[in-house]
Amino acid sequence: MKEIGKFFDKFKNSAIQKTQKITIISKVIFDFTRHEIPIENISFGNKFVKITASTGLKSEIYIKKKLILDKISKELPNIKIIDIK
Repeated sequence: MKEIGKFFDKFKNSAIQKTQKITIISKVIFDFTRHEIPIENISFGNKFVKITASTGLKSEIYIKKKLILDKISKELPNIKIIDIK
């Protein structure tokens, strides 16, 4: 039974890590835009972050995209993100 528990712990740890990464990305975007984005509106793709937000907020993120990506790469050096959509 211990082996089954360890098996499910892997999934639990993965979900926690993903949530922590999204929380950090949300905080970085808040630091630059002063707009909070719920973690439900942030998702990962292949080397990009997809954000569901208003057009105005997306424009502000696009204008500051280079700064945001630089800060994200400093905060999360283990993941490579090259674009925000």
